[in-house]
Amino acid sequence: MTTNTYHIPICNIYAKGDYTMELTVGSEHSIANVVLDTGSSTLCIHPQNYQAESDCYLRATAYAQEVNYGIGGWAGPVIISDVKLTGLKQQLNLPTTHFALATVEKQSSFAAADGIFGLAYHHLNPAFNLSQHLTEQKIEPAVTYPWPFNHDATSFDFKQFKHWLWQQPEQDLQPLFTYLATHHKVDNCFSFVTHRSSIHYSEPTSTDESLKKDPLNNGLFILGKESKSSQTAQTIKVLNDIYYNVHLVGIQVGDGAILKAPALEPQHLRAYATNAIVDSGASALLLPQPLYQALLDAFTKQFPTLAPTLLNYPAFTGVEQGIKAEEVNLSEWPDLHFYFTGIDENPVKVSCPPQNYWQINAPKFGEVSFKIFPQLPNWPNQSLIGLPLMNGYKVTFDRSVNKTGVIEFLKL
Repeated sequence: MTTNTYHIPICNIYAKGDYTMELTVGSEHSIANVVLDTGSSTLCIHPQNYQAESDCYLRATAYAQEVNYGIGGWAGPVIISDVKLTGLKQQLNLPTTHFALATVEKQSSFAAADGIFGLAYHHLNPAFNLSQHLTEQKIEPAVTYPWPFNHDATSFDFKQFKHWLWQQPEQDLQPLFTYLATHHKVDNCFSFVTHRSSIHYSEPTSTDESLKKDPLNNGLFILGKESKSSQTAQTIKVLNDIYYNVHLVGIQVGDGAILKAPALEPQHLRAYATNAIVDSGASALLLPQPLYQALLDAFTKQFPTLAPTLLNYPAFTGVEQGIKAEEVNLSEWPDLHFYFTGIDENPVKVSCPPQNYWQINAPKFGEVSFKIFPQLPNWPNQSLIGLPLMNGYKVTFDRSVNKTGVIEFLKL
C-alpha cells in the first residue's frame, strides 16, 4: 500500500541541542514544540502552552503515566484530543490521539521545549488504569484529568508514586508513530537530517530569531519511506525493540586499534538487552566508564599534544560547558570510527569527524563543547549513541525490515 511521506522542519534551539518538531493541539490549535526522541515512546505535552481547560475536544481517561529519563522526568494524566503535524507541503490531521500531560515535572525535563514525541516501541513507557483507585476515592467521574494527586513538583515523591503506579493494572497505549504505521498513514520508517548536537551561536549577541534562522540549528524529520539513494548507506542491525538496541563492537581513534566495547552486564540484560542504543534524544555520546577511559587513553597515547585539553576539560554535571575555542584546533583531532554489528553480522563502520564530537560556538559564541561523556549515574554500562554520530548523515530508522528493523546512515 502506498502511503504519504511528510517532510517536517525541525530545530534544536528549544531543547538545548535536541531536535523538536511543531505540533498543534486541541480545538484552540495550541502550538507545542516537542522533542523527537527514539529513547522513549510517549507523546507528552507540557500544560504551560496547551490550555487544556479551553480545549473542547478534550476527553479525559482513567490512565496515568510516570516517565523517568536519564536526566529529568514527569508524571500526569493521559487525555485524548486532536493533534496536527505540519510538514513543508502537507498537514497530517490526527483526531482522537492519546497523549499525556506533564502535570508534575522534574526540573528541566524538556528544557524550553513543550514536551516530547517518543518514537520507540509500545512497551517502553506504559500507562496505568486507575479506575478502581479513583472509584474508591470517590472521584467522579473516575478520570485522571483534572490531576487528582499532588501538583507541586518540589514535594511530589516521584519514586514513591512510581512504585505505587506499577502496582496498578498496566495498559499499553499504542505510540503515535506506531499508530501512523499500522493504520497506513505512513510507512513504518522515519529519518533525521541534522547538523549539530548543540545550539550554534554565530555571534556574541544571538537572539532567538537569529538562532532559528541559522541553518546549522535546523534540520528535517521525514515520516515515511523515500526512494533509495544511489549512494550506499551504512546499515546496522536493530537487535531488540526495548529501545533501538544495537551492538557496539568498538571505537577506533583515527587509525589506532579498535577499543572493544564492554558487554552489557548480565543483571541488565532483561531490561536493556544490548550494550548500545541509538537515541535521538541524547545530544551527546555517552559511554560506559571503561570504554570512556580507554578512549581518553587512546587520545593521549596517539596524540600526546591533545592530552592536556581533555585532562583539563570540565567534568560533566548535566549542564553543557565549554572552553575557549582557540584551545581546540579541529585539524589536529582525528576522526572517531564506531563499529556496529550489521545485518550480515559483520562490523559496520560509522565515522564521527571532530567537528561533530567538538561543537564550535557552543554553549556560547567563542567557546567549544566536548560531546563525549561517561555513563550517567544509575544507568547500566550501555552506550547511548546520540546526535554527534547522527549529525552529517541522513539517519533512517526502518522498522519494516525483519522484526526489529535496521538503522541506515547515509552520508550527506
